[in-house]
Amino acid sequence: MDIITAAILIILFIIILIFSFSMGMLTPLIKKKEIGLVIIIGVILGVVGGAFFITPTLQGYPQAVGTLTQIVDGGHEIMTIELPSSANINQVKSNIEQMDGVNNVSSKGILIHTQPFSDNTSANLDKNIEYMNANLSNWDIDNKAGIINVNFTNNNLTHNLKTLKERLFTDYGVYYSYAVIELQVDAKAGSVQHITTELSKDNIVVSDVNGPVHDSIANAQNNMPSSTVVVLFCAILGGFVTLLGVYIDPIRRFLGNIKWR
Repeated sequence: MDIITAAILIILFIIILIFSFSMGMLTPLIKKKEIGLVIIIGVILGVVGGAFFITPTLQGYPQAVGTLTQIVDGGHEIMTIELPSSANINQVKSNIEQMDGVNNVSSKGILIHTQPFSDNTSANLDKNIEYMNANLSNWDIDNKAGIINVNFTNNNLTHNLKTLKERLFTDYGVYYSYAVIELQVDAKAGSVQHITTELSKDNIVVSDVNGPVHDSIANAQNNMPSSTVVVLFCAILGGFVTLLGVYIDPIRRFLGNIKWR
């Protein structure tokens, strides 16, 4: 939601509150027993304003915070994308690097998915995995989740995975399921949505985004009140403003007496 639309919605809600206040001021012209009905109408107007004006405005708040962070910080976001092991990595990297807003593309590693295995197997595998393939440069093993994160020193991915798959089963009885290649894309904050859209056209999945803009949007979303709370607050506010209009004359006289004294 843009700033102009949000401003219009807020102004409309203020008009509703002014109408509720004015309606309360008219109670001297009606019977006192009708005051309760007037306040109920004020509450209903508050509900309407909260549901149709304030709630949509708040829903656009996180994006507005992200836009402000982008303007002030002007930083970049780190995108993580996942590719099947059969993908042509060099070609994909070259295509991404040519996109507007991309600063750098690097390999984050290869996630090998297996069935979960025991802690003892994990400890032995961690000690000996470097001997299973001479091209392994570093690795991280999560046996509970069945994920082995590895990096290879050369680009012969098919051969490296085939060798590792065979050794995992023959040496440790660990069944290889599939592998996912992770690339890390350093991109300008304002280009993340465009890059994500372009990647989706090639069925490339963006699994994660991190950076100041993304974090500010996430924090704003986490700290936002629910729609129910917003509508309830606006209902109470509508009733309070109407009640204030009902008793505005006694309040003014009371304040006037204090000032006079």
